[in-house]
Amino acid sequence: MQSIIRFGTLVGIFAVPAVVFIVSETMFFPYITGKNFTFRILVEIITAGWVVLALLDAQYRPRRSWILSAFALLLGAMFISDVLSPAPLKSFMSNFERMDGYVTLVHTFLYFLVTASMLTTEKLWQQFFGWNVVLATLLAGYGILQASGQAAVSQGASWRIDGTLGNSSYMAVYMLFSACIATMYALKTQVPERRWAAGVLALIFAALIFQTGTRGTVLGLLAGGGTAALFLAVRGASMPRVRKVASGALILGVLLVGSFVALRDTALVQNSPTLERLTHISLSEGGIRFTNWGMAWEGVKERPLFGWGHESFNYVFNTYYNPAMYGAEEWYDRAHNIVFDWLVQGGFIGATLYFGLIGIALALLMRRTSSEETEEGLLVRALLAGLLVAYTVHNFFVFDNVVSYIYFALVLAYIHRMHAGEPYVLPKLGEEAWAHVAVPVGVILLAGVLYAVNVPGIRTAQGIIDALTTTDGTARMVEFERVLTLDSFGNQEVREQLLQFIAQAAPSAASEEARTQLLAVAEREINAQIAEKPGDARIYILAGGMYRSVGLPAAALQYYTEALKLTPEKTSLKHDLGLTYISLGDTEKGLAYLQDAYEKDTSKMRARMIYALGAIHAGKMELYDELVAGDEALAAAATTDFLYQALYGQKEFARVQALYRERIALEPTSYDARKNYAIVAYNMGKIVEAITILEIARAEMSLTDAQSAEIQTMIEELQKEKK
Repeated sequence: MQSIIRFGTLVGIFAVPAVVFIVSETMFFPYITGKNFTFRILVEIITAGWVVLALLDAQYRPRRSWILSAFALLLGAMFISDVLSPAPLKSFMSNFERMDGYVTLVHTFLYFLVTASMLTTEKLWQQFFGWNVVLATLLAGYGILQASGQAAVSQGASWRIDGTLGNSSYMAVYMLFSACIATMYALKTQVPERRWAAGVLALIFAALIFQTGTRGTVLGLLAGGGTAALFLAVRGASMPRVRKVASGALILGVLLVGSFVALRDTALVQNSPTLERLTHISLSEGGIRFTNWGMAWEGVKERPLFGWGHESFNYVFNTYYNPAMYGAEEWYDRAHNIVFDWLVQGGFIGATLYFGLIGIALALLMRRTSSEETEEGLLVRALLAGLLVAYTVHNFFVFDNVVSYIYFALVLAYIHRMHAGEPYVLPKLGEEAWAHVAVPVGVILLAGVLYAVNVPGIRTAQGIIDALTTTDGTARMVEFERVLTLDSFGNQEVREQLLQFIAQAAPSAASEEARTQLLAVAEREINAQIAEKPGDARIYILAGGMYRSVGLPAAALQYYTEALKLTPEKTSLKHDLGLTYISLGDTEKGLAYLQDAYEKDTSKMRARMIYALGAIHAGKMELYDELVAGDEALAAAATTDFLYQALYGQKEFARVQALYRERIALEPTSYDARKNYAIVAYNMGKIVEAITILEIARAEMSLTDAQSAEIQTMIEELQKEKK
């Protein structure tokens, strides 16, 4: 029985990295949820198997090391942080979009612990590395198909490959780890053919990092390569050949980077989307990120010791919102920087322990051991040190995901195994106790954990998709309400989808009774979400938007007003408040909000256009004229469709004409602009002018047959009316 449990546990350890291929189309966030639930289930199973083995056999018991101690302390500190979080449930369980939180940190730790304890020989580690090279080769093949246009990229630019990960930066960090693992495998294998194959594959994996267009990972690769070369140059004193090669590689790397920077404006680079993106990195492009980091720092100062807990950045984002963020993503749940993300979620205590964990691993690699008597040992240590630096630099611009957590854990496990001391003393169970106590208790606990941690979430993620793909409105409502009875950590995402559906369905409800029922469900779930996660401005703003959509501005105003208390500088919220007040007849108060939103950052032209929209609805046409005056403002107004609609509604045809004249100047080949310009002239009673506009369009533009026929018909109808 022990051998069966050992075999099953090893199979599970080897299976975990294969989650990279899982895309669950039947679940909400298909690139995220399937991978994470599978990871959690596998880790829970192998942990149960390992615990039984550790009780039976001392060779499987955890061994003492600074890495294990630091990781355990990090778990303890983050437990305190998450208990103190403004939303403890989310801090512990996360949501479907991220699948992070304390539960993922625990599973990452357990995977590290089980892997380090079960892979007890160098042969097992070499087999494990070889298996990971095989997996990476398969994903690299798919990435090559994407790069060549033979397979679709799931999101973003078509040339930025993302494999089965759904995000180019996730693919980049996976290839970063894979390139290093393939290189390690090549260094350690005794089979020449495998050594050459792994070496070539490592180069391919590294090349694919560039094809992801992820600049942070490329910088990480360069920093990691420089670290490895410097490590060898400094520590390879007894190996002149290694030291010379490392020094040469370091110099070559500097020359290559300098060459790319020097050639950044040449046709060679400009004609390649990959090279153009990678060589144009500037501080000015990071304005939004720097602003976000500044907001994060304000949050750190408020809670410096234990931070806000996992998944609580939105509280910082809302409280310290900077109007300079307007125009970027509406909601940020990360600082997009490993330093600030850890400072926010864990405070200085959590961040110190996390970076201390990496620092301890690097320090252990720098320590002299007998293994460094060989070139292989020195090269492996240099490679691992470079990988840790590369990974950290990569995370300086993005954040972790389940795949990077998995590989970070296994790298730490390998370094831990290299330097582990004596095993911890644990009680040893006899055969009878194991058979009658350990196994039954373990099975019961495993079943309980598997269900509690995974099943409600899986059913909820599937239920959201079932609801969204149901075409019948009544059936969709029934499905949403059924999913909410599961009461999982995904409740907020269910409610957000529900509110969006009600916002669309309520205005066209079959009867007033049906509309009332829909709104009653919405109000119930809004209140439930507020009770579950108090102090989060997001739900108030979504509720306000729903009520505006169904034509209840007074109800919307109540939620917007509460939201403003939680995020007093959010520009889009001030727009919502301003337009809502105007619709209720309080034009002065409404315009005051719109003016304030614009004047907090006058560089945001869209905020100026929304201010102009408010002026139209308020009947303040002189103010509108001021706001669209000037070349830049007029050009912005001409390309802002909602201004046309508002002006039409106020029958301000002359001002609509002025916008169309500017739009035609900006977009002379726009058929719709010219046609609509003629329609406005007709609405003003200027039939001759309308005909002239259409004739000029026909003479100046290359029209399709359908467009030519439409213009001819319009001219003929206008000529009849003229007579």
